[in-house]
Amino acid sequence: MDTLTQNIEHVISEGGSDEAILNLIRSTPADITLIQKSFTVPISKVDEDKQQIFGWASVIVRDDGSIVVDHQDDAIDLETLEDAAYDFVANSRQPSEMHEKIGIGHLIESLVLTPDKREAFGLPREGKLGWWVGFQITDDLTWSKVKSGELAELSIRGESERVEYDEV
Repeated sequence: MDTLTQNIEHVISEGGSDEAILNLIRSTPADITLIQKSFTVPISKVDEDKQQIFGWASVIVRDDGSIVVDHQDDAIDLETLEDAAYDFVANSRQPSEMHEKIGIGHLIESLVLTPDKREAFGLPREGKLGWWVGFQITDDLTWSKVKSGELAELSIRGESERVEYDEV
C-alpha cells in the first residue's frame, strides 16, 4: 500500500473530515496536461419492472481503503468527483448510451459517498467512496441492450487536467 493511501486511511480512522483528506491529496503540481478520461463500473442493480439501473458511476476508494488507480496511473480525488457529480446533476441529468446516444432516460438517484456522509448514515468512515447513481431508462432499444447484458456497465467521461502530485 502506498504512503498516500496509508495516510488517508489514518485520517479516516481518526475521524478526520473530508477537507483533511483533500489536504493530504493536494500538493504543488509538477506537471499539468489536458486529458480525456472514461471510467466504467459494472451496473449493480437492474429493476426490470421499472426499467431502472443503479450502480457506482465512479469508485475512488475501495472497501479496503485503497485508492482506485486506472491503467494510466490516474486517480480522481474526492473534490474533483464531487464537483463533476454536482455539475452533472445541476446541468445535465441525461444518461447516454456509450457517450453518444443522448436522451435514453433521466437521472433518478445520485449520491457522492464521502467519509462524512458515511458517518451521517451510521456507517464506518472507512470504506468505499465514490458516486452512486440511478437512471430511468426510457429508450426501448437501450433497455433491450441492458436486459441482454450488452450494456452491463456505467461509464463516466470527462475532461480534466492531469496533475502530478508528490506523495504526502
